[in-house]
Amino acid sequence: MRRYFSLLLVLLLLAVRPAFADPLADFAAAEHIGDVGRFEATITALRRDGHLPDGLYVTKNAAERKGWHPGQDLCAVLPGESIGGDLFDNREGRLPRGATYHEADLDYHCGHRAAKRLVYNAERQWVTIDHYRSFQPVP
Repeated sequence: MRRYFSLLLVLLLLAVRPAFADPLADFAAAEHIGDVGRFEATITALRRDGHLPDGLYVTKNAAERKGWHPGQDLCAVLPGESIGGDLFDNREGRLPRGATYHEADLDYHCGHRAAKRLVYNAERQWVTIDHYRSFQPVP
């Protein structure tokens, strides 16, 4: 009887697991995004508020006004912030045409900016981990 109950409990837990799944965390893991919490906070803010979360991102122009220059370490001027909110041109047309896009760095932890970016508009978000060569839609 105990064995039957244990088996039933395991099957029940397996059946309800999708209800507790976190699609953003699963997506972040699949795309090798290291800072899952910041990624989830960013996507949540974009979808809820229509803009990047306050205090986490700064545009290039705003960073330059604070003393940052492209190619330099942003942490020296604005620790804890990443570049984000600037227009993304979609010159190669890899995203749907006719929309306005913005971009934000992902997984920035001081030093030089890496290849991972979030590209977004009012309706959708995409992640590129290879500096705009390919894009994956965020679920």
